[in-house]
Amino acid sequence: MGLRLAARAHRRRRDREAQLARGGRALDCLSARRALAEQTLADLLQNQQKAVRLADIDKAVRDVFGLEQESLQSTRKGKEVSHPRMLAMWLARKYTRAALSEIGRYFGGRSHSTVISAQKKVDVWMSRGEALPTPTGDCRLEEALRRVEKALNA
Repeated sequence: MGLRLAARAHRRRRDREAQLARGGRALDCLSARRALAEQTLADLLQNQQKAVRLADIDKAVRDVFGLEQESLQSTRKGKEVSHPRMLAMWLARKYTRAALSEIGRYFGGRSHSTVISAQKKVDVWMSRGEALPTPTGDCRLEEALRRVEKALNA
């Protein structure tokens, strides 16, 4: 009987030691996770860019394409306005969390399907490497995008 009690006590002690070891490893894991989370958050805050608004995109596109103040929000349908407007809609989808309908309303009271169509059209332009007219002459879409994105980040 005495040997059984001693064996049981020994097993219990080993079980407690194992539990303590597992608990210590869990704490090490939690502290490593916390350190990783803190570092990730610090990186996010350090690299945080200003929030891009529809008005910011509107201004940047107008500046690159040399358009008048209200031109992207107008009902004009000429290529000199409609192509930059489509690009602005594409950029709005990329840089904002605005709904399709909100983007359409902002850029001349258009519907959400117009925004979808603009997004598809700009994607096609990009795949073909097409050029758009700017005040300094025709400019490849990639270059125009680079200029607009630079203006947005400034």
